[in-house]
Amino acid sequence: MTFVGIDIGAEVHAAAAVNDQGSTVCKPFRFTADQAGHTALFAELERLAPVQLVVLEATGHYWKTSPPRW
Repeated sequence: MTFVGIDIGAEVHAAAAVNDQGSTVCKPFRFTADQAGHTALFAELERLAPVQLVVLEATGHYWKTSPPRW
């Protein structure tokens, strides 16, 4: 299983993924807070599959731009 944490920013978000043993499964990555960035995030999530849980740090109002697939 893979767990992904996302740190929300105004223009750029950062994400990291660990497995159920707490080991890092990919290098932390950044993606933009727009459609292109969300597309890149979903591509990375598909590569990491199966992803069990995605969590966001809901900073201010910036999390409201999160894609509706969540």
